[in-house]
Amino acid sequence: MNIAIHGAQTGVYGSRISGGSNDFIVRADDVDIKNLAFVGNKSNTAITLGVPEFAIFDTHINNCWFAGVGVGIRLVNAGGLDLSHNTFDSGTSYGIYSNQSEGDVMANYVIADDLRGFQQISTVSITGPSPGTANYQGYTFSGIFDNSVQSSASISLTRIIGAKISGIFTQNHYQDISISGSSAVVISNFHVYNPGQTSIFINQSNGVNTSNGVIFNSGTLEGGTPSISVVGSANTTVAGITSVNGGSAHASYGLSIDSASGASRIYGNNFNAQTVDTYNVQDPTALFEIKGALSATSVVAGNGYSGTATVGGCSIKIVSGIVVSTFGCN
Repeated sequence: MNIAIHGAQTGVYGSRISGGSNDFIVRADDVDIKNLAFVGNKSNTAITLGVPEFAIFDTHINNCWFAGVGVGIRLVNAGGLDLSHNTFDSGTSYGIYSNQSEGDVMANYVIADDLRGFQQISTVSITGPSPGTANYQGYTFSGIFDNSVQSSASISLTRIIGAKISGIFTQNHYQDISISGSSAVVISNFHVYNPGQTSIFINQSNGVNTSNGVIFNSGTLEGGTPSISVVGSANTTVAGITSVNGGSAHASYGLSIDSASGASRIYGNNFNAQTVDTYNVQDPTALFEIKGALSATSVVAGNGYSGTATVGGCSIKIVSGIVVSTFGCN
């Protein structure tokens, strides 16, 4: 079935819809929704994709504006979606949302690029089952995300498999990106300005690669948290990250990895917006390469070595294989 619902392009955002508890509930494949403005109250959901007993596929929702609604687009039982070029404005609690514990069944293979999220709890919040299944996998998210509110990340992914995240994150009041209980996630090509707390939080996950990003300032609203924090995770890579002190550097560390994590890989970073030290890495199996001077073969945290390894102007103090402090290293 092919259905097109297009708003008249007579205004900035197209036709305006002010609905009740649910504006659109899509129960068909190949639906195309464009140029609509959804304005509501905190209790309503603008667009619901699928119902628990029936999955829908191949739906496009593009160039729509959501303001003041509880949820912009809820994925109940849907896959193969293009949700790009949408704006989730102030007063909207969640932009794109799915939560298996609340009865949602599937949210997979989602493209959502060129998003604009402003003053949400989360612009993207996806929570799959435990453990993750194929019903919650395959995502790409990018856009501009700023001024998120309350205690949730702008992009929050929990118990999913496979995602790619990029974009600009500005003055969010909590975390910018939170990955929990997930695997095979790539966070790259991002810029963070004035993060409110830990910018990137990786928890109980496997195979998360964070690379090629810049964090300007740190911990603006809640100092003493690391810029990037890794907890209980395996096979985490942090590479090519730069943090800049623009006059408001309050993070404790550039990167913190706890002792419950394993097989972390760290190289090519340039952290400058912290108050304590560059690294607080307690992972006993971490491998370091710092500015190319210290390679994985010369400093292996898990080898039980105690002492100070120095190459050039970079010194790393190691106690029983744990990196406890650095000096002159980025």
